[in-house]
Amino acid sequence: MNRINLHLRTVWFDVTTSFHLRNRLPVGLSRVEVSVLRRALDWDAFPVSFCIYDRYLKAAREVSRDKVRKIVDDYGSSQPNQEPNKNRIHQRRRSVLSKLGRELEKRTRVGIRSGRAFFERRFGSQSDQPSLQPYDLFVVSGGTWDCLPEEYLRDVVLHRGLRLSIIVCDLIPLLYPHHFEDAKAVAAFSRFFEFVAEHSSLSVSISQSTKHDFDQMASRRGIRPRRSEVIHMGLDSNFTSTDTSSSVAVPQSAKHLVTQEFVLTVGSIQVRKNHDLLYRIWRRFAEEQIEDLPKLVIVGHPGFLTNDLLYQIERDPLIRDRIAILPQADDCALKWLYANALFSVYPSLYEGWGLPIVESLMHGRPCIASSTSSMQEASQGLALHLDPADFRSWYDAILHWHRNRLDLQAWSERIQRQYRHRTSDDFCNDWFEQLSTIMT
Repeated sequence: MNRINLHLRTVWFDVTTSFHLRNRLPVGLSRVEVSVLRRALDWDAFPVSFCIYDRYLKAAREVSRDKVRKIVDDYGSSQPNQEPNKNRIHQRRRSVLSKLGRELEKRTRVGIRSGRAFFERRFGSQSDQPSLQPYDLFVVSGGTWDCLPEEYLRDVVLHRGLRLSIIVCDLIPLLYPHHFEDAKAVAAFSRFFEFVAEHSSLSVSISQSTKHDFDQMASRRGIRPRRSEVIHMGLDSNFTSTDTSSSVAVPQSAKHLVTQEFVLTVGSIQVRKNHDLLYRIWRRFAEEQIEDLPKLVIVGHPGFLTNDLLYQIERDPLIRDRIAILPQADDCALKWLYANALFSVYPSLYEGWGLPIVESLMHGRPCIASSTSSMQEASQGLALHLDPADFRSWYDAILHWHRNRLDLQAWSERIQRQYRHRTSDDFCNDWFEQLSTIMT
């Protein structure tokens, strides 16, 4: 293969993350992939195609540009409204019989799809199988480690001869394996990590902290990444820091918050996000009968290992009217919530970046965030960073901003003056420039 032909090779963008999350609300990993796909649709420097991994066929399927554009255009759109009430958590719990029924339904569905996939492999059309060619570039920009098995990547890179480039968002399953229910998923991530660390032509981390973790973890396993870079994450959204509380429409899910003050935290409800700290702080506030206590609004879908915490929030008589959980909040709802919150809190134990910190600063809203991992990078030093294990520091800081509104206003004005927003276009410009160096 002579060098001039390399310029005609195709860049294949994996869309597995966005495809599987297309009917769900935005999360950090999917935001990264969608911004990349949006840019890829209009990238004319090289031929571009798209594919997903079909776990039933156990192979890649090509995805049309029209389908990808629809996924991108629909991303972050409104979901059916769900009234947030204290019975919502209880309603999510199911009886043992119901769980067994859902498991039976799932197994039946998987069996049918697997059977259909078997016949497609044996007798079906091959028209949707991507024509992956040696020296093509295979780009993974989403959180597909639990969807793309190491065996599949091995086939793409080692057997078919494609080059691989990947965006590394975090290494949470390796650093916090005890925060996952499924040991098999953690093992799958370990195999995924080892393969991409050794064979990726370009590994791009979204923060210096993540790059440090990536390089260090690779070194511990005797791997020297071929090329490891950092490109700080960017964010585009329907909201900007110029929005005011009076200019943003009130979403149905937040109408009960219009007449009261609240503090906001955004992120899926997982052990790593450290919501337990906030629950204990708000409970202490209630015990001490703090006057005019603002409500804590938690925006995020419940994840694994949090049932005990959710049960306490629901049943605790001191807390159940002081903490509101909104499991469904699209971009329009987030826009209103950030615009109307007193400030935000983000006590996560570890992040690859810290997207809710950035969202808060985009609105000029002060944020109390953890001092660990990448979060000080994300805030540009404009958040108040505290040890996520230090109950007293968080208690004092939240109470101080509640009682000292002039100080809170001064912090907000500092953010308005100094914060420099990095867009997804900025991220993609740097990312695609790096991809071009591989293709030439």
